[in-house]
Amino acid sequence: MKIKTQYNAGNSVRLALILALNFISNSHGQDNFAQFELEREDNWSPLISEDLNGDSLKDLIYSSYSDAAGRELYIHYQQSDGTFQTTPERIEIKREIIGIGFAELRATPGMELVLYATTGVFGLSPSIEGYSDNLRPLVQWDLVANIPDKKTIEFLPPLNDIDGDNKIDMLIPGSDGYGLFSSTSIDPDKNSFALKDIINPVNDNLISARRNNRGAELDGRLSINAREGIVVDVAVEKSHPFDNFLTTWPRTISTDGLPKENKPLLENESWIPNIIIGNFDNSVGNELAYVNLDDEARPQLNLRLIQKQNSIEHFHWAGSLPDGGDSTFVDLDLDGLLDMIFLQGGGNSWEAKLYRNRGGGFDFKNPDQVMRFSGYDVRLNVFPTPVGDPALNVSYYTIPVVEAIRNASVTRVNIIYKNNADDDLLLFERKPISRQEENFGVENIRGLAEQLTLAYDVDGDGKNDAAYITENGTLAAKKVQSDLSIAREPFWEYILPKTVFEFKVLMLNDDDVPDLILRHGTSTTVLVSRP
Repeated sequence: MKIKTQYNAGNSVRLALILALNFISNSHGQDNFAQFELEREDNWSPLISEDLNGDSLKDLIYSSYSDAAGRELYIHYQQSDGTFQTTPERIEIKREIIGIGFAELRATPGMELVLYATTGVFGLSPSIEGYSDNLRPLVQWDLVANIPDKKTIEFLPPLNDIDGDNKIDMLIPGSDGYGLFSSTSIDPDKNSFALKDIINPVNDNLISARRNNRGAELDGRLSINAREGIVVDVAVEKSHPFDNFLTTWPRTISTDGLPKENKPLLENESWIPNIIIGNFDNSVGNELAYVNLDDEARPQLNLRLIQKQNSIEHFHWAGSLPDGGDSTFVDLDLDGLLDMIFLQGGGNSWEAKLYRNRGGGFDFKNPDQVMRFSGYDVRLNVFPTPVGDPALNVSYYTIPVVEAIRNASVTRVNIIYKNNADDDLLLFERKPISRQEENFGVENIRGLAEQLTLAYDVDGDGKNDAAYITENGTLAAKKVQSDLSIAREPFWEYILPKTVFEFKVLMLNDDDVPDLILRHGTSTTVLVSRP
């Protein structure tokens, strides 16, 4: 049994680190960065950024495996000039450890390693060498996953305050459900946790469906990725009772002003549904959301209230989800509550149903808005306008038949819908306020590595920008105008000799200027802003 998280690391990792300490300007001469290049054999394995030594500078963390040393955790500490140590600190990963998380558990600043083992959870300070006089038990609990991978390590999300009492909590999957643990210690150097409740999201309907559902389904999709280019998949799969339930989008804006990464609510490789912690009403603390089945064997969303005392009441709300699609949580109206988008369709025909959170519940029979799109890889993202209103960004690919045959052409479409202030029945206006189309062929195929996104504020001016990969494989950004149209020319571009296939905008220090992680084919470039 296995905890399914962000990714699985690959085979043994061979490292070569190249440090370039320069004040490198982008092509428009507006920003300076310290550049650090990390080369790994499996460059697409996880790269985590956390502040482990409490200096307000986030460090780079990843796992490695070799036949001689086994599993190890590699840490490159960030230095005051924005560079990283060329030689990583190495921490042995004992064979009993299944996963690693992070939490502030000691009086000294910095994140501590949270080690998940078969029978419990332990804390380990990365600043102290070895396990002796360093490892301390936090929770005794039989995890749902009990066989560690011999070569890889699972990274779990950092621990945080679940119920709003300003103390670290743990929600840990076990064989009989999730254990909710709350901190009981006043001394931060002697953190202890007590079991407050056990939440079991599996109901009798889900058990029955898992046993009896033996149908099959045909699925086809088009995708574009850095490794394989344009891929068209047609697959026949045996249906699973966990299929097409629920995944989440960024459910909040983090303290550094950047959207949090997507987190799955239900994973097919898990024996029990995943639980999502989020704000579904305006009570103190958060609520728990998970999916099982209703009496008609349809996917059912459940919301449970967590009170400040860490006691969990009976079901706060439950409702049957629509069939045959993917549902995601996102704050559609920017009121702080999680709403839902239900995306249904296949091939190049998709329908999006928007559901507004009605004070802690949803009316899935009556969507607040229905939108239809003709394209592949349809993505929807809500972002704030300069005046604070929500706007909807939709992006997808189209393949014109004639052009595809003649020139192998693909069109990237980006649409923006303005907030609907005139009609309370609709969240966004019926017609888009702006539309941008770009054509890509063999000569500029590198620009298709990733879709244009409005999720990031690239220059740190408080306004989201349109970030994208150019046809030359560089990273660039365009301004979003006051009328929500996207500027024709980029105001910023960062040129590297290597093609960028994937990028991430985040904060790696406390200067309030965004930093960048650029993923290439066999290496990753980390750019830390400099004043």
